[in-house]
Amino acid sequence: MIHGEVALVQAADTTDTLNLAEVPKELTEGYEQDEMFLRKMHCMLLEVDVLEDTLQSPESGHLFPISCGIPNMLLNNEETEM
Repeated sequence: MIHGEVALVQAADTTDTLNLAEVPKELTEGYEQDEMFLRKMHCMLLEVDVLEDTLQSPESGHLFPISCGIPNMLLNNEETEM
């Protein structure tokens, strides 16, 4: 579950930045049945629209721009020639 915990920490940092509902930085026992936690995660994941920002690849660290709510995840030719 390490991947999920890392994603949760990133989600908690994002909610702090955007002043959204507070999400705990680590999973607690029984989180699957914690209605308040599930509501907060639902809100953050499904009800927040990012219009302008960037996404960062966890593998390469590459930043992909988001413009008008649409992420551009295409690489330039020079970025694919590695």
